[in-house]
Amino acid sequence: MIKSLVLPCKALKFPSAKFEGSNQLRHKGTKMELTITRPDDWHLHLRDGELLQAVVPHSASHFARGIVMPNLKPPITTTAAAVSYRESILKALPAGSDFTPLMTLYLTDTTNPNEIKLAKRSGVVYAVKLYPAGATTNSQDGVTDLSGKCLPVLEEMAQQNMPLLVHGEVTDADVDVFDREKVFIDTVLRPLIQRLPQLKVVMEHVTTKDAVKFVESCKEGFVAATVTPQHLLLNRNSLFQGGLQPHNYCLPVLKREIHRQAIVSAVTSGSKRFFIGTDSAPHERRRKESSCGCAGIYSAPVALSLYAKVFEEAGALDKLESFVSFNGPDFYGLPRNTSKIKLSKTSFKVPDCFSFPFGEIIPMFAGETLEWQPSFN
Repeated sequence: MIKSLVLPCKALKFPSAKFEGSNQLRHKGTKMELTITRPDDWHLHLRDGELLQAVVPHSASHFARGIVMPNLKPPITTTAAAVSYRESILKALPAGSDFTPLMTLYLTDTTNPNEIKLAKRSGVVYAVKLYPAGATTNSQDGVTDLSGKCLPVLEEMAQQNMPLLVHGEVTDADVDVFDREKVFIDTVLRPLIQRLPQLKVVMEHVTTKDAVKFVESCKEGFVAATVTPQHLLLNRNSLFQGGLQPHNYCLPVLKREIHRQAIVSAVTSGSKRFFIGTDSAPHERRRKESSCGCAGIYSAPVALSLYAKVFEEAGALDKLESFVSFNGPDFYGLPRNTSKIKLSKTSFKVPDCFSFPFGEIIPMFAGETLEWQPSFN
């Protein structure tokens, strides 16, 4: 069993919650059922090849759409490559699935403003992802000069109303790994937004109270943030509890408990600035349990259950639907989904692993018991 060291949120205040809109809570006998608008995943890694075929059914079974990250080998740097990758995803979907991949481009120092125009016209590319070179998995081709070489591209993105999705960490060797997000905000992101206030920015997978404070200080509708289940439920102790826990290792790395609490407070407050982004990032087991293990947590099969757990423990189940179903499409200027999904408060055991011909993938909270099991309404 993978040890997760689940941390408590706020005390339960659920009985006083008011459910509005399409968010409906019912008691069916002794069981609670929550019906919400079908969610989207605004930060998703689907990989390619046999790994893509293995994991895409998990996301497609729960989410209507997903912003698909472009950090493949080679990275998705052109609209043509994004269109081709999209076709691969569609072919890998289970029969009858209506899941829609929303494609992104990988920003480099040599990206051309004309590529942004092509991306916008394609109708399938919805954002551009900034990876500082060396920040995470397959980021070696990332940006080294955002405010210089990339400025014309960013200006064109503002013109085209195409969001910049930011992996918000500096990669300077002299900056402590736990401080990289704060330093990025102070030295890169804040100056960028001051220079291009009309550029829409999503600060991806925020991990610190500093990021929460920054997003809340920006103009609503122009700067937002995605939040992962791991950064809501785990702190950095989860990396070492009972021994080294490679399946709790992700980038940005888990932070101190004070930061986790700040993120929980922000997302359960009802703020429109924060929305779901699982950062579900599958790796084959041998690549995680190695002398130089890969960063990434595979949460797609259990993400909705984990988000529901966070919101219930915070006494904020009435705000779950906005976080997972409304805030994301509203920020991107896309229609909200019309289909529904049901979450039943029924205990279930998370599989210890998912086995495939190429190997095994270990899910988040492997072997543990969760509640709030999702199914289509």
